[in-house]
Amino acid sequence: MNDVVFADRYSALERVGAQKFNKCLKVLIPEQGGKGGKISFGQNLEESASYGCGEYVIIPPYSHYDIQSPNGNDLIACVEQPLLPASLPVNVVGNTAGQGMLFAVKEAICHLSRDDRERTNGILAALGQLIVAYVADDYSVKLHPVVTTIKADMEKNFTDSTYSAETALRKIPLNYDYVRKLFKKETGVTPHDYLNGIRMDRARQYVENGITNSYSNFTVSQIAEACGFAEPLYFSRVFKKYFGVSPMQYTKHE
Repeated sequence: MNDVVFADRYSALERVGAQKFNKCLKVLIPEQGGKGGKISFGQNLEESASYGCGEYVIIPPYSHYDIQSPNGNDLIACVEQPLLPASLPVNVVGNTAGQGMLFAVKEAICHLSRDDRERTNGILAALGQLIVAYVADDYSVKLHPVVTTIKADMEKNFTDSTYSAETALRKIPLNYDYVRKLFKKETGVTPHDYLNGIRMDRARQYVENGITNSYSNFTVSQIAEACGFAEPLYFSRVFKKYFGVSPMQYTKHE
């Protein structure tokens, strides 16, 4: 969740196929001194807005859009599985966060171009979280107190293998189905997927950093246990679903 999976000039996104990243949050921003351009959006591209230096464009997942950039040199970052409400509109933002967003996108471009992905994956995840935080602030995204409570409970207890998303939801003195639907509406993912995302973020940190005990590197079984999985085999399956490779292969994967 919240991982930067592409960052480059907009012209490069067009070359690789923008449709490939349709499910991603996209942030388009001119380089310092850049002229900007125009974006058309809406189901039939019936709406439009201009953007310039000091501004950036927020393009939520599955948006219909078309960019008219004079030279294709605007910068763009794509963030996979952003933890944001599902119904946000396209927006052009110009505020004091612009420099911070430009820094985050440039850093993502820099780290994605490096060969040593073992050392950069954690940085890209952190940059993705920063980009999503800026976007959430720009939309003034405020989660329902119930959703905030569930998220905090999951982040506190995810290392417990007996703990599940259902455990968190059952603690809320409201109808279970209502709470589950509210959580998905406000975060864009189910409670189960959100909890697994937390566990996978921690697992990736362990695998990347070569965490050790007093004698040797942690085994897959030890990492699974530390991330709240009772069964190492199930942990490996979930890990491969999220990252495309097994925990043992991950640090060699580019």
